[in-house]
Amino acid sequence: MIVCLVLPYFATTLARQERSVPQAVPLILRSGEKVAATCESAAVREVVFGMTIQQAKWLCPEAQVIPINLQTIRQRTEEVLHSLSRFTHLIETERIAAKTKTRAAPFPDARQSAVFYVDLERLAREETMPLAQHMGVTVRQETAFEGACGVATTKFPAYAAASETRTGHVRVIEKGEEWAFLAALPITLLPMKAETRRRLLLLGIETLGAFASLPVAAAAAQCGKEGILLHQLARGIDPRRVIPATLQVVERVTRAFELPLSDGQIVGAILRSVSAELSARLQASGCMGKTLHLHLMLEGGDSVQQKTTLRQSVSSSRYLTEALLRLLARLSISSGVCGLVVTLADLVPFSGQQLELFPDQPKPRERLHKRLSSLLTRPDAPPCFWITTQDRAARRIEQRYGLERVLP
Repeated sequence: MIVCLVLPYFATTLARQERSVPQAVPLILRSGEKVAATCESAAVREVVFGMTIQQAKWLCPEAQVIPINLQTIRQRTEEVLHSLSRFTHLIETERIAAKTKTRAAPFPDARQSAVFYVDLERLAREETMPLAQHMGVTVRQETAFEGACGVATTKFPAYAAASETRTGHVRVIEKGEEWAFLAALPITLLPMKAETRRRLLLLGIETLGAFASLPVAAAAAQCGKEGILLHQLARGIDPRRVIPATLQVVERVTRAFELPLSDGQIVGAILRSVSAELSARLQASGCMGKTLHLHLMLEGGDSVQQKTTLRQSVSSSRYLTEALLRLLARLSISSGVCGLVVTLADLVPFSGQQLELFPDQPKPRERLHKRLSSLLTRPDAPPCFWITTQDRAARRIEQRYGLERVLP
């Protein structure tokens, strides 16, 4: 059995939680001058992805427009994945890209939902139902997201069941009942391109049942190479398997401030405390990290971020502090800092280091000095010179370096 968890209007729900925007206020998330996501009330006003902000404000003038925070969306998606991973590792989700593109929306369905598929394999129905309810409760308690669950033997019927179910509820589609359940549902549930959907609606094909009644050749002619798969999905046949997502193991420390901070020294001091907390966590778990990410939330809804990959995995508070301060120096901060998130990724277990077998051996430069002294005492010793730096900014290489005679 497959459980599909649908979290509708994921991006705007997250933005409401972060900004404390009242539920009655319509919310539009922008990427540049385009609409990146909307809430339900704005979607009812026909505000859609890719529309200009000017058009969206004309359709919904009372809406609040704020920038979309893709980093936070990916972070909260990981949190939901980690919550569901308590039940099984067979979890699939469509991860949002690093940047929203004008060709494809970050969330494929009309309700801009975050969708998670959980494969429970051969678990019986009487055991799947309470487990699906427990998944919804766990996600709500740990991430504050309310979703709907659909249960079926394949992915698309489970998704359709979740999409047609109220949040907080579970709907089960028995094996063999997929066709009867899907027939009356709109074709907008199918994962097809917007142009394909527009063409089918112009032809009067509005339901999955009407699309499934077409010959396979006609579906392929209208939908191209994806037509055969779409035709199978409309009939309740889904050959796709759940592809497990790779859970990223990270350590993350978050700070939120009541008042925006404009003093860089105060921000640096907070980063030192964050480094100490992060180091304590790493040492408690016996891990080290290599990729360090600093994300600052600024006053007015903007954000800036920088990341670096360290030469080697570390867990020391001192090294983490130095790296974070370097990242802070790279950022262009135009307003007060309202919060920050420090993430250390690519975690690995502590690895031992090979000790020197002969720690009292002289350094290579000391050995070189000793060898040169013995050579220069000979009567036929050739002249020896050290290469020293003269002027690093010089254009000609012979002006950058000089020679210093080595005396015996």
